[in-house]
Amino acid sequence: MNAVELAFAALFALETLVLVVATAAIAGVLVREGWAVVYARGVRLLLATLVFLAAGAVLDAAVRAGVLGLAAKYAAYVSFTVASATVFGASWCFARDFIVFGEREPPVVDVDEEDIGGFEDA
Repeated sequence: MNAVELAFAALFALETLVLVVATAAIAGVLVREGWAVVYARGVRLLLATLVFLAAGAVLDAAVRAGVLGLAAKYAAYVSFTVASATVFGASWCFARDFIVFGEREPPVVDVDEEDIGGFEDA
């Protein structure tokens, strides 16, 4: 293994470690303070995305290290595919309130004339 391959392996291991730690941190916060989360379904789907990405990255790292075989490589690919589906679902959960289909008019918010202005009027 030359220096470039060693640097790549170290960087990949560091990235995988950061992904796993971030997933655990977000999961811990969501378990502890889940009652206070806005768009809880979307946040849970984003957490699922991170879980599938982390699982795929760990499997991929194990395959690259020669610890696991071809089945783990395909399992990593499946994990990455499921992660892409869950991030689509999470994006939909966040955006669905702002997407208009057909002839429906977007919601209109009534604004008092006194509320118009910016910081210069405060």
